Amino acid sequence: MAATLVVITGWLAVSLASRQDRLPDGLRVGTIPVGGLTVEQATRRIRTSAEPPPRLRLGLPPAPPIVVSSAGLAPTPDVGSALRDAAARGWRTRVWEVLGLGRTDQLPLRFRLDPGRRAALIRMLRRRVDRPPVDATVSIDAGRASVEPARPGRRLATTRLLDTLAGMPAALTVPTLAIAPRLATAEARRTANRVRRITSGPVTVEVAGRTTRISPQQLAALIGIEARGATISATIDANALSSLVHGRLPGLAQSPRDAGFGVRNGVVRVIPARPGRELDGPALATAILRADGARPIRGRLRAAKPALTTARARRLGVREPIGTFRTPYECCPPRVTNIRRAAAILDGMVIMPRARFSLNEALGERTTNRGFVPAPQINAGRLEDAVGGGVSQIATTLFNAAFFAGLRLDRFTPHEFWIRRYPPGREATISWGGPELVFTNDWPAAVLVSVRADRRGVSVRLYSSRLGRRVTTTSSVPPDTRGAFTTTFTRRVWVGERLRRSETYRWAYRAPPSDG
Repeated sequence: MAATLVVITGWLAVSLASRQDRLPDGLRVGTIPVGGLTVEQATRRIRTSAEPPPRLRLGLPPAPPIVVSSAGLAPTPDVGSALRDAAARGWRTRVWEVLGLGRTDQLPLRFRLDPGRRAALIRMLRRRVDRPPVDATVSIDAGRASVEPARPGRRLATTRLLDTLAGMPAALTVPTLAIAPRLATAEARRTANRVRRITSGPVTVEVAGRTTRISPQQLAALIGIEARGATISATIDANALSSLVHGRLPGLAQSPRDAGFGVRNGVVRVIPARPGRELDGPALATAILRADGARPIRGRLRAAKPALTTARARRLGVREPIGTFRTPYECCPPRVTNIRRAAAILDGMVIMPRARFSLNEALGERTTNRGFVPAPQINAGRLEDAVGGGVSQIATTLFNAAFFAGLRLDRFTPHEFWIRRYPPGREATISWGGPELVFTNDWPAAVLVSVRADRRGVSVRLYSSRLGRRVTTTSSVPPDTRGAFTTTFTRRVWVGERLRRSETYRWAYRAPPSDG
């Protein structure tokens, strides 16, 4: 028995040795027989015998299929891959084959495709296949909620497609992946049903013992739809709801009053703020949504806080004058009407620390509806009537007060020709959409603007904390200022003994228009 085993083992070893450089018997790559061949012989046979189908039929249901030429993809047999698969069968498989106990195997024939042409095919298929999902939506039209159902999307399953294409089948269905919409139809219908319950009848709102009714149509106009994540929710515009209830219940609300400043005999005092009251709109909106159609709804009042509290006003450091200037006029042509209207708008304004001040923004557009009248102003070197003419005198007076207050001067433009009531160069014109006066309160205390327009002129006083500020100025004016001339002036701003800024300005005036 031992001798027989030795003979069999020897024969098996010889048989394995004689086949170790050949592929297993009965092996096929696709339909090409390569069993018993060497790797080199098999490689040549596959390369000369492998033929992909001339055309590929790519199914795109429900659209008609696309037919492409296989030659357009430049396929070449993936011989190395096929033979590596055969070599991976291992010695155990070879033992069974030598003993005649193996079976005929068939390996898939695969092709390599030209990368550029393969990418072009993928791009074309993506244009045909890819479709984004469509979320479900809820809309409210004419007081009724309706649902637009969701639609799933799809995208090309690129990895699966490339794996299938490597086998170059004559026909294949293009593989796709479904993309679920973020907002499902069921979620939209749930929200639409809730909107229908909320607007199924009028809502009675009771606030502080007073009641009013909101009709279903008014409720529908207040409702909005908000999508967040995978949910759709109904919302109610709290501000619009508050306005509606306040309009139905006059006297329910009381506006807060900001803290202010008053000046008497040069002394600044803080005018205390006054809190107000208002309907708690967000709480009422939430109550209506939570009631989900139940009636009535109770609202509540809440304190309305002033924007500027008394405590904050006291911390702003408005205590003493820091800059004052006055310019004269003859009373009382139309331009003085405009000056007085501008003075009324500006008086009492507070410029916060580090805040930028624009005179055009502060005054707004000068129109007859806002109390301004036509009056002469300089335009392209000529005097022409315009609504708001004369307001440049306010600009010049305020500019000089800011100049001596040591505020940062960002933008100003003197007049085209010199007006004798103003310091040469140290003045500013202004018009809506044209020249502008802009400065910044670059000090750590607020600035109160006080403007008074009497029968003889307009005065601007700026109040704040001095903070050690000191301003010096020089100017040069030629002896003859009746025609065109150029003036230069300087400003130095000090904080104690430290120079904060040093500035030099120059302006060339044109000759004033002649009387003729």
